[in-house]
Amino acid sequence: MALADDILDETVRHAHYLERHKASVIKKLVALMSNSNDEMYSMMYKQRIEKLKRRDLDKLLRRIKVHIKQGYEPVIETLDAEIRDLSAHETRWQKKIIDGLVPVELDWEAPSGEQIYAAAKARPFEGLFLQDWYNGLSDGHFRRVKQAVMQGYVEGQTTDEIVQQMQQFTQGRSRRAAETAARTALTHTSNVAKHESYRRNRRVIRAVEWVATLDGRTTAVCRARDGKTWPVDEGPRPPAHPACRSTTIPVVKSLRELGIKADTKDVKTTRASMNGQVSSELNYDRWLRKQPKAFQEDVLGREKAKLFRAGLKMDRFVDEGGREFTLKEIEKREKTIWSQVYGTKNKPKPQEKPTPQPEPTRKRQQVFDETSVRQVKNLPEARQLVLDYISFEEGLAAGSKPDAIRDTVVASREVMERFDLPKMKYFGGRSKAPVRYRRSRNAMAAFSMEYDHYLLEKKGANKDVEVLYQNTDYNNFYHKKYTQVLQTGKYERFADVTGKIQAKPSEKVRELMFKRNTVEWTPVRTIKDIGYHENGHRLHGFHRQEIDSIMSNDNVIGEGWSYLVSKYAQTNHKEYIAETFTIYMQGDESQFYRIHPEILKFYRQRDRYNV
Repeated sequence: MALADDILDETVRHAHYLERHKASVIKKLVALMSNSNDEMYSMMYKQRIEKLKRRDLDKLLRRIKVHIKQGYEPVIETLDAEIRDLSAHETRWQKKIIDGLVPVELDWEAPSGEQIYAAAKARPFEGLFLQDWYNGLSDGHFRRVKQAVMQGYVEGQTTDEIVQQMQQFTQGRSRRAAETAARTALTHTSNVAKHESYRRNRRVIRAVEWVATLDGRTTAVCRARDGKTWPVDEGPRPPAHPACRSTTIPVVKSLRELGIKADTKDVKTTRASMNGQVSSELNYDRWLRKQPKAFQEDVLGREKAKLFRAGLKMDRFVDEGGREFTLKEIEKREKTIWSQVYGTKNKPKPQEKPTPQPEPTRKRQQVFDETSVRQVKNLPEARQLVLDYISFEEGLAAGSKPDAIRDTVVASREVMERFDLPKMKYFGGRSKAPVRYRRSRNAMAAFSMEYDHYLLEKKGANKDVEVLYQNTDYNNFYHKKYTQVLQTGKYERFADVTGKIQAKPSEKVRELMFKRNTVEWTPVRTIKDIGYHENGHRLHGFHRQEIDSIMSNDNVIGEGWSYLVSKYAQTNHKEYIAETFTIYMQGDESQFYRIHPEILKFYRQRDRYNV
């Protein structure tokens, strides 16, 4: 039997036992979570939520938050201990396999368990470090509990009804989140152990091969990468996504290359799959081609399965980053196979060109029906509008302008519908907020991500603000500093509020900067835009870990991305997110180049309308 086949065979068996080990670990974690949930429900029953005043409810939620954090401590400790044990086991197993299969002494260098554990914690996966995954468990659980409690409280549900809803939905989502985190963390640890072993023994390893699980649950990215090889220090590594089951094997140099005189003729072996035994020569592409038509369509979908049977390779269904192409994208990229399968009959008929109309200064794609938010004539109607559409509690000051309040409600409601956000906790002036705030400087509005409060300044602003924005001379603003960056490629002090971070825009950013020539104060032009900006902070608060893993002050300021947006975006990465979100919601796609590609991708993936 060939050496590569021996290693593959052992690795597949080991992966099977690893999946069984993951299941046992998850069983322990779920038991610990159940004990914590029972205590939390007991706290709710003692207080009787439907009888509490709002201030008392906030106190209860703070106690629940502390309880959930404490409840997850044994869960995290157990998972962390399992990761530490797995680190030591995986490095021993790797050495045992190599020593047992290679017919000569290779002096295989095995890293210690502590070294693997440290590497697993120091290396991010899915954009987050291990500690971030730990923190996200309790934070996500509390966010779901808080949302269920607040929704039930506002709707007048009893404590029994709220707890029942949480047991049916919230508890299950938190359990699945913990299961996914545990599976992904253990897969990450196993593959870090392999990678560290490969890196230390690169003198005997030619490449690293991706091995996917051969069944119908394997994702597009793992199907495409199965059987592919990369150099030891290059290329992607599992996990490719949460709950990934893929692994890797070393492609050891041939016995002849290692100086061993032995017969290296390839001999076929077998590899476990859902349908029995298959040849080790098969990768996922060739394996799926041998499966029934119905199974292929179940895995790929009916239309993509047609293209697959026509000869389209598995790796042509995804991009280099592992994102699966849509049918429209495949049609543009694979014209030959597309025409073989579909011909020209499915091509849309050419439409008559519409009469050209003068374009507005800023195009705004109307994807939200603003007429669904009723008009208001006075402040009492504006107060009720806020409660009906966007917030559980309002605190509008006397003298607030109803038309400006409606514009803000329209913007907030649009963001909530498109990005699947719940009602906010409070909307109104600072003085009436449930939490005490310091007065801001000259902002028209502000948002507290911590408390989910939309805070209005200057009585909610009014239409005069739009005149102020529209009459500002943006084209000449900050022109001198912007020109200096274009000419020299760097500026020592990027913006007054950023301190001493040195800016040196990358070549890509500088190339995009030439499209603008100047930087404006802000893309905000209307009251509605102010609403988009503040709701950008709110979206950031709901997805803080994911967004912060993409953008930080270093790449917003240091790499110069905020130069493409506005001076206000140069404050910090939080304002950069709010400003780019405003540009995205304005809907002018010709301006989307100003948004960091990964952030733009995040907006589009989260946007239910996907404009």
